[in-house]
Amino acid sequence: MENHVKGAWDTLAFLYDNNPDCNVFAHKSLVMGGTFYPDEGYPAVTICDISALLVRQMPLVGRMFYVPHPEIATLRNWEEKIVLMSEMLLEEDISMIGGVPTWTHIFLQNVLQVSGKKSIYDIWPNLETYIHGGVNFEPHRQQFDHYFSSKKFYYQEIYNASEGYFSIQNDLQDSSMLLMLDSGTYFEFLPKSEWNAERPRAIPLQAVELGQDYAIVITTNSGLWRYTLGDTVQFTCLDPFKIKVSGRTSLYVNAFGEDVIISNTDRAITQTCLEMDAIMSDYTMAPVYFNQGKKVGTSGSWSLKKRLPASNPLPNTLTRTSRK
Repeated sequence: MENHVKGAWDTLAFLYDNNPDCNVFAHKSLVMGGTFYPDEGYPAVTICDISALLVRQMPLVGRMFYVPHPEIATLRNWEEKIVLMSEMLLEEDISMIGGVPTWTHIFLQNVLQVSGKKSIYDIWPNLETYIHGGVNFEPHRQQFDHYFSSKKFYYQEIYNASEGYFSIQNDLQDSSMLLMLDSGTYFEFLPKSEWNAERPRAIPLQAVELGQDYAIVITTNSGLWRYTLGDTVQFTCLDPFKIKVSGRTSLYVNAFGEDVIISNTDRAITQTCLEMDAIMSDYTMAPVYFNQGKKVGTSGSWSLKKRLPASNPLPNTLTRTSRK
């Protein structure tokens, strides 16, 4: 908890450092929290996401700036939560939204439908910041540019998980994130050659190189000891240490030596969307093995949404298939 609270304050400090005229504390902030509910077999035991726990344990000084009510924000049923939030928050004055892009996108769609407005700014004219994390944002950027068209709108990326708050975008003109070395986490890194080794050997922070994919290993003051997160990162700067999340060790295809990780496919999909003037909805990828003389390789399918004028927030979907 301490690590996450510090990370949240550091995030806002970096935001104000980049934009001294930011008005986060002059209006309300909407954070898309997780779920919080009692275990069915053991009612005294609570099951929750770390984001929901943070919302429930938010200091009173912060609650006056936050919407919706924690009981609504941490509902177990996401569909119900989205509907209730969309109806309740239309009259609020919101300047900042925080959350995972996938659920935030669904929420914004629903808000426009419920309100009957053509633009998010017709509902929240003071909206100026979106803080996001959890997935690679680049394939989703066009979707959000569709909603947040103001030139004065800021995106800020964070890298946090249940295990800790690890890095923050400290320069809004640089998409890399500053690795937080003073927040109770000791970092080690597994080179790609060690990911599937029987006894993998991690390297310390001072041995990392630019542009290489590493799996993160953490030791924290909350009790985790050399714990592998499953996330992979690349270093973009060594002074200070800045990273980009490149994918997951489990989201990795190397059946024929293609050595493809999710950051490769994300870049390909992003470039495809730019060239086709389209918006990505979702995609899958998997190896295709020998089968009755068919070619082998990597097959992928994805859904693209036609780029439409801003007056239509719910574009139709096209499906494309690619084979390597």
